[in-house]
Amino acid sequence: MARTRDKLLKEGIRLFAEKGYRETTVGDIEAAVGLAPRAGGFYRHFKSKEDLLLEMLSAYFEEVDEELTFRHVFPLGDTRAELLLIGRTILNHAERHRDLRNVLLRGARYIPKIKELIDSINQKGAYNEILPWLKQKLGPKRCKKLDAEALAISVFGPIFYTLRGLDQNEYPLDVDQERLLETWATQWALMLDQE
Repeated sequence: MARTRDKLLKEGIRLFAEKGYRETTVGDIEAAVGLAPRAGGFYRHFKSKEDLLLEMLSAYFEEVDEELTFRHVFPLGDTRAELLLIGRTILNHAERHRDLRNVLLRGARYIPKIKELIDSINQKGAYNEILPWLKQKLGPKRCKKLDAEALAISVFGPIFYTLRGLDQNEYPLDVDQERLLETWATQWALMLDQE
């Protein structure tokens, strides 16, 4: 029974990413896992298509909370290495969950609960995890002079911008992800390590 549920989740996300949430029917999902379409097999596991999507998102957000915590980079003793670790962690996570992120981006306008979840993770997500690291790098003296929250957006904005390139396989000026990461980490390490 659990295997069928897992298959429904996996095929649901694949179909939602491929066809779109609204265009995918419960019958499509049932057929993809080998259940007789429209025979009720789906409803033994989920109340609705939205219920399936919300369960996927719940599991995803739990994983985000686990994977995108950066307490493990305190301290490596090398700002550039720490930046590369944070940047690669964010981008690797995004790559592993590309289908779900596409579903989120495309489906958010149709399901208010999805928009609420996305807003929630954007507010408390990676930036809130990055902020303590950044404040530690700046030290108390520079934290008083600088707006650490605004600086976090400035420092890590290029990483989140890179997600767009990852999704569309397009990189401005043909600067690929690794080249961007290396240059970004070098630049910000020099700036953050200044006294």
